[in-house]
Amino acid sequence: MDDKDKNYKQIISENQDMIFRLCCFYVMDADLRKDLFQNILIRIWKGLNSFENRSSIKTWIYRISVNTSIDFLRKHEKDKQTSKSIDPNNIELIDNSTDLEEDLLISEKTQFMYKCINKLSFIEKTIITLYLEDLSYKEISEIVGISEKNVGVRLTRIKNKINTCLKDL
Repeated sequence: MDDKDKNYKQIISENQDMIFRLCCFYVMDADLRKDLFQNILIRIWKGLNSFENRSSIKTWIYRISVNTSIDFLRKHEKDKQTSKSIDPNNIELIDNSTDLEEDLLISEKTQFMYKCINKLSFIEKTIITLYLEDLSYKEISEIVGISEKNVGVRLTRIKNKINTCLKDL
């Protein structure tokens, strides 16, 4: 196994959960989601030799994942199975709580939040998704192609939209 193979396997091992979560945010159909996931992995493999370390590998993978998702959605725009909506059932909550009532309350709140996120534009959804993945403003700006200051302004507006939407539900 050469260095590229080892490097690729390590990168995918460390980032596959994040890539899959992004796929879940953009595509609801399980088969199409698998296709999108595979497309992202292929683009990462093809681009690995051209990675120039100008950003972190994580930022580079996010950029590939988001751009591949955008391309995928454009190609499948007319396909009724493709959705730009988040399916809350695809998002796993990591919660060690043993209180079933608390789990149900968290799940209900999460579903409301995703309903509100679904109402956002594609770029707003991308920004909030990356923010929820704990990326810095700098990393988000590099991925989305806007300034750090613009990321902050947009996140404030997005949070306000989500809060307003939650109040209306």
